[in-house]
Amino acid sequence: MKPKPRITVYPGMLIATCEECLKECYFAYIILNKTEIRTPLGNIVIIEVKTAGLALVAGPSTNEDMKKIISMFDMFNPIKILIDGALFRKSIANMQIADGIFLCTGASYHMNIDTVVNDTTILLHQLSLPKLSGEIYHIIEKHSLYKTIVVDDKNFVTILKVDTIVGNEKIIIDSLSNRTRYLYLNGGISPLFVRLLIARRHEFESLSIVVNDATQLIIEAIDMNHLEKMNIHLYVMNEINILAVTYNPVSPFGYEFSNEQFYQKLRQKIAYPLINVIADRK
Repeated sequence: MKPKPRITVYPGMLIATCEECLKECYFAYIILNKTEIRTPLGNIVIIEVKTAGLALVAGPSTNEDMKKIISMFDMFNPIKILIDGALFRKSIANMQIADGIFLCTGASYHMNIDTVVNDTTILLHQLSLPKLSGEIYHIIEKHSLYKTIVVDDKNFVTILKVDTIVGNEKIIIDSLSNRTRYLYLNGGISPLFVRLLIARRHEFESLSIVVNDATQLIIEAIDMNHLEKMNIHLYVMNEINILAVTYNPVSPFGYEFSNEQFYQKLRQKIAYPLINVIADRK
């Protein structure tokens, strides 16, 4: 396990990070705001960079706290706000938080170049689910404050009285029938939910599952494949705006890919702009 990488910062930048991380910030700065947003590393503070250097950044753990930080930044009229996220924190990619995302991939993910390319492609596929449209979009939007709703072939809506999807997977699936056409879930689709759905696959004639956005899919590629084979379609209420894919052919673990080979393999499967974070950073 490598230590969390530092970020190069320059005068005039504003940074939100935890109080403990300030001990690892090697540059001059002033504190603009000490927030009440707590983390295991202390409260979040907003600082202004006065000299160039390396910063250790660790932010809030919830989307609500992230929204508060963004609102605080907005008070300073920033040109752009950049959010640092990780693979397993896909939730910050939703459009209530960010206007668009850069998906980052690279050699550090796996030693096998094909594994990196294939898994990157699968994740992009998940994040690029189509937006629901037409009359059914407006029907679901009208009821989207509820956790779970079922829409049948006559567009009749049934609201399920469940506070959370987790732990209620069987109750939700028991509510489906061969007349069900849409299932809206205001929460994450888990591997357990998919497994239970597969076990009941012969009970559904035509089913589409709708989530708020693709960050709510907490499932692996094999789960996506199973749903597709069952002719179960996935839709989102809000699309994610993918701006580009950045890639790094060099791993901090002592190996690297051929830059040209890595680029060509990514280009064969990915239509988004590709940016080499080392060669293209200037």
